[in-house]
Amino acid sequence: MVSSLLQVQNLSVRFGTVTVVDGIDLSINPGETLALVGESGCGKSVTALSILRLLPAPGIISGGGVAWTGQDLLKLPLRALNDLRGGDIATIWQDPLAALNPVLPIGTPIIEALVRHRNLSSAEARTVAIETLQRVGIAQAEKRLKDYPHQLSGGQRQRVMIAAAIAGKPKLLIADEPTTALDVSVQAQILELLRGLIRDTGTAMLLITHDLGVVAQIANRVAVMYAGQIVEQGTTAQIFEHPQHPYTQGLLLATPRLHGDSMPLPIPGVVPPPGRWPTGCRFKTRCPLYTQPTCDDMPPLMPAGEAQPARCWFAGTPAWDKAKVEA
Repeated sequence: MVSSLLQVQNLSVRFGTVTVVDGIDLSINPGETLALVGESGCGKSVTALSILRLLPAPGIISGGGVAWTGQDLLKLPLRALNDLRGGDIATIWQDPLAALNPVLPIGTPIIEALVRHRNLSSAEARTVAIETLQRVGIAQAEKRLKDYPHQLSGGQRQRVMIAAAIAGKPKLLIADEPTTALDVSVQAQILELLRGLIRDTGTAMLLITHDLGVVAQIANRVAVMYAGQIVEQGTTAQIFEHPQHPYTQGLLLATPRLHGDSMPLPIPGVVPPPGRWPTGCRFKTRCPLYTQPTCDDMPPLMPAGEAQPARCWFAGTPAWDKAKVEA
């Protein structure tokens, strides 16, 4: 039986008096990619920040636990936690221009990671940094090591972020929308790079995205998030072939396809902000299956027969009429 690298149990996060993440359960096994998907405002990035206790003030973890190979990360002393950050657990952020220090050469964070987490000398770290930049596709790596972030293109900066992340030989990558700020051709290159790194190193990944096309290419399992909760979770094949929750069905219906039969997002409205979530099912204000009084009670995350768990009283019922949406 495979032991989970990361186990998130009943995690809740609050900003002041407002809950923004509510009872999240996730697990990631060695070598697998779990995609956490949903629209902006669902709580995906806050979940990622919580794992490494990087929440900005006044955010606090108000309940639940996060375990890394059996260690409770929420109780880990800061020094030990810093050993994990950038070492066994590394991050790739959405905007590399904001994440990289504008007054430091791009080689600095890579060399620092190597010195800190692999106990290399500065000279050894510089050599490995050059090799790592070459590995992620940066041409003239030795020269580029001295460049500043503004001197690189968006795709090059993202490759530098990936190089800094993998320099410490992590067991888990947390990638928060790693291709969103890039054009389509560069997105494809970065995805291929991540796929190759995962295949070659056996690194696990928590991929946070709203792009189901990316999920289909790279993920083993998918957790769908809405209004601070997981509303459906299963293998990538289960989610794409037999979506159980109306929200998942709507997201998939709007996914662009090669044959041009994709449609605008059929789901009306927007994700309600934290503090304004409806009682009972949080999706009920946008759901065509909404029925009183059933949906006024909170549905548990439950399997529909032998299918993957979904947080819906009518899990498995087709919710969106494709012909009507097209009309």
